[in-house]
Amino acid sequence: GFTPKLADFYNKHHKDKKIEIVFVSLDQDDETFKEYYDSMPWLAIDFAKSDTREAMSDKFGVSGIPHFCIINAKDCSVVVQNARGNVDSDPEAKKFPWKS
Repeated sequence: GFTPKLADFYNKHHKDKKIEIVFVSLDQDDETFKEYYDSMPWLAIDFAKSDTREAMSDKFGVSGIPHFCIINAKDCSVVVQNARGNVDSDPEAKKFPWKS
C-alpha cells in the first residue's frame, strides 16, 4: 500500500527536507479514523472537525483516496496535485522539492 511507503519517506526525510504531512481523513467514523491514523507518524486534522476536513478536501480537489498533494505552506497553493508517483520515483528525495 501507499501509506507505509509514505511513512518510510516521511521518517527518512521530514527533518532534513522540512516536510510536514497533515492527514485529512475521509473515513466514515471516528473509530475507523483512529485505527488508520494509528499507523501514521504525521499530523492529522481532528476527526470531529468535519467542516474543516470537508473544506480541505474541496479546496485541494480530492476525488479519491488516498490522495497526496504537495502544498506551499506560505500561501496554501497546490504545488503538485498528485504526488503519489513522486514518492515512488524519488524515494531518496533527491529531486525534492518536487514541482508539477
